[in-house]
Amino acid sequence: MPGYLATAAIPNVERFQPSENRLNMDVKASAVHANRQTSDHWTQFSAHRERCTSLIVNCIRRWQDNSSIHNSRPAVALLGAGNCNDVDLSELSGNCSSIDLIDIDESATASAIHRQGNDHLACVVRSSKSMDLSGIQSVIPQPSSSAALDRTQINEVAFRLRQLPFETHSFDIVVSCCVLSQLIKSTCNLVEIESESWPLIATVRLRHLQNMVDWLEPNGMAILFTDMVSSETCPELTSISETSLELLQRKLIEAGNFFSGLNPKMICRLIESGALSSSHEVEVQEVIPPWVWNMGARHYLVYAVLFALKHA
Repeated sequence: MPGYLATAAIPNVERFQPSENRLNMDVKASAVHANRQTSDHWTQFSAHRERCTSLIVNCIRRWQDNSSIHNSRPAVALLGAGNCNDVDLSELSGNCSSIDLIDIDESATASAIHRQGNDHLACVVRSSKSMDLSGIQSVIPQPSSSAALDRTQINEVAFRLRQLPFETHSFDIVVSCCVLSQLIKSTCNLVEIESESWPLIATVRLRHLQNMVDWLEPNGMAILFTDMVSSETCPELTSISETSLELLQRKLIEAGNFFSGLNPKMICRLIESGALSSSHEVEVQEVIPPWVWNMGARHYLVYAVLFALKHA
């Protein structure tokens, strides 16, 4: 296993701030609660939404340039779509043959289609059935129990998660909508001592990237959007200029001030390590410079990685 997946190689990282009742074994209930809290944040998310939508449209253009079919439109999956406040479905629908909204909270994605809906959008966008993208809920012992996972159980759950097959889907473009940090957070919420959670974090991160690659058509492309730190430990995010963000990102990485498992350098190394697919090489095509996502109470530093199956 590559060294950067070993606990000893991980610098001191930012831990998610515990809530008053941090331990939560019900992954779906946590996701539903989070979606309800931000369901009316459409206006507040405007700058972040414009950035994400623009990058997805650029990815579609790049995919079309590589397509052998003139004016072809890709089938797109949005993983962790939730309320879709960070994606303009109307703009995307005009460029896609289909858009699947995939989330553990199917009621949130159905509501998003209704809020953003028009006749054309309804023909292209569909809300998929509830899907736990982490897979955790199906492998944790006694899911109805409120007891935290101990060290033995953590390793057992990580092992079982690695054996869990992916659902069968096929898309031209797969987009992860700032959901990886939430998958990792929900994983941390299963253990009492967060410093012992690394085997689960590493497994959930690897599985998510593997899932994205597994669902790609041979000429497919993927975009990972993810937040890496919040203004809780990086207060500069509330006032910093955009021109200073790349320097700030480098300083945060050097200081180890980022969410567990979301160091962009390690993400890129993992993508190209050979661990994502046994049948295809995967290459990072572009790392998008960071931007700030204003969520009101907190600001988040977000970056994106564009990757694809490598062709000979």
